[in-house]
Amino acid sequence: MKPLFQVAIYVNRKPSSLTNATHGGEPSEPLTENKAWKSGGELFQEAQRAGCELPLIFGYYAPLKFWALANEITVVEGKTTYRFTGLQKITGGYQRRDLTVLKSQRPLSNDFIRSYAIVQTPPFIDTKRGRQEPVGKVRRNDAQSAAKIMNNAFQTQPDFDSVLAQLSESINTAKSVAPNAWAVTLFPDGFRLNVGRVEVLTAFDGEIRLLMHGAHHSVPKQLRDHIQIAPYRSVPGDNYIFRGSVEQFRVYRDDLIPAHHDFIAEAGRTRTGRPVKGTRYRAFHSPGLVDLAESVALHDSKVGEP
Repeated sequence: MKPLFQVAIYVNRKPSSLTNATHGGEPSEPLTENKAWKSGGELFQEAQRAGCELPLIFGYYAPLKFWALANEITVVEGKTTYRFTGLQKITGGYQRRDLTVLKSQRPLSNDFIRSYAIVQTPPFIDTKRGRQEPVGKVRRNDAQSAAKIMNNAFQTQPDFDSVLAQLSESINTAKSVAPNAWAVTLFPDGFRLNVGRVEVLTAFDGEIRLLMHGAHHSVPKQLRDHIQIAPYRSVPGDNYIFRGSVEQFRVYRDDLIPAHHDFIAEAGRTRTGRPVKGTRYRAFHSPGLVDLAESVALHDSKVGEP
């Protein structure tokens, strides 16, 4: 499965026209816009060259209703024809304002009426998690099952070790802030670490996503395209997401981790400064993955000893 491109296209479109056009995993019926999507067509070609899928995010009024993957975008004589695959509902009550316009880095207005807009790919759409359920209780309690899943998701030893060592460190940070409000959920292709209601670290199928708190302009320029605004209103202040390969994370880890620790601290405290008391994700918690992460982190620390 190809990763999502870092940039997406928001489209104003009636939901009924999408559901009438969709063919599930096959290309949809062609849809036409009476406007030339010059930037959108160029973006589609750029995503293809990068080996990524270009997301299309659909709304008609303020609420975001669906998203899909662009299968074709053709611009001819001032009109645009496009097809999509894998139409999915957007849950969670997200609106246009939860999207970030790429050029201005400002929220898209809920009153936006133009045909389309170029936005950053938001964290609430994900081809991997959207099609998977957490693994069952027996597998999530077993470290060997967790190791098998993580080996499939991160197939080189450096990636496997880096992801699990970081999971262990993030868990320890969460424990120090809110001991009873963290949980890690194991999926068939990766994991998600939550503190309270908010995800703070995810790793799926070769990609890692790290939540950060504070100004992102302090990170190297090479990473700017991999950092986007986080939409979580429950965490105050300016929050961002790093989304990239494990190799990129490994190279720039020292630049990212301080802001990541700050995000965990913010997510783990109430607005009065008290520790958050719990998380609903504890029902899917994976002790086996925690044991695996701790063993990898311990091994790495011993290797680094003189």
